[in-house]
Amino acid sequence: MVAKLKDVIDEYNLKCSSQCADIWVDNDDIVVVVCSPLMKRVPQLLNSSSGMVIMDFSGNMDRYDTMAGFLTAPSLAGGLPLGLIMTSAETEALITKGLMMLQKLYPNTSFFGRGTHGPKVFITDDCKKERNSLASLYPLSVLLSCLFHILQAFLRYVTATEHRVKKEDKAVIYDAFRNLVRSQTEEEYNNKYEDFKTSDVLLRNKTIYTHVTKDLHPCRIEWALCYRSDLVVRGNNTSNLAEGNFLQVKSTVMERVKAFNAVQLFDFFVTKLEAYYQA
Repeated sequence: MVAKLKDVIDEYNLKCSSQCADIWVDNDDIVVVVCSPLMKRVPQLLNSSSGMVIMDFSGNMDRYDTMAGFLTAPSLAGGLPLGLIMTSAETEALITKGLMMLQKLYPNTSFFGRGTHGPKVFITDDCKKERNSLASLYPLSVLLSCLFHILQAFLRYVTATEHRVKKEDKAVIYDAFRNLVRSQTEEEYNNKYEDFKTSDVLLRNKTIYTHVTKDLHPCRIEWALCYRSDLVVRGNNTSNLAEGNFLQVKSTVMERVKAFNAVQLFDFFVTKLEAYYQA
């Protein structure tokens, strides 16, 4: 399969008359990156690609559980792809390798002239592997968290059986944290945080108290709305645009059927998906 994948990538690069895809193999680890001619034009010509890019990964794409990740920039036409990363596993090392390989495929004027500095802002879901990889390659970019995934992760934490939160406390705790996330000013956040931290409902749930004060509050800049007022996010506080890409891939391109292997998945991406965006 790997040998065939290399041949298919070589044929694709020859067809494009430039380096638009690459592969790296180390034992069982595989990384494939795609930056088609259309994807190369997006960071060159789309002004918003210099301001914000959304990165999101999804699995369950083929029978070997290949992971696929999109880098997406917002536009008037919705989310437009800047590149695609396929990995054999969702590890920080493989994601970092994929970003480095993708960076080499970009033209020097990518991200609307910012080049290797990357966009001003990246938005990801609540995944430390993705965020660490982006931080290592684009240290000048601000990393924000998708608000939907932050709230979803907190809800799962509160409702987890092992944390033993009483039924009547769950909604109160979740609503209080949601109000923190939606704070419009730092003063409003600080006031709500002090009220939340000293509330009886949080004090009698020590595990949740520790999670809020030790894990979430220190990284509030990544998820609280009040700390985004000076950033040009254009109302994009979630990874919905990237999620929309995967929706089109799985429903329109792949017709809700898994690809047989990474070779067929690559072919779907560079033929049917490319045709979808061109149309």
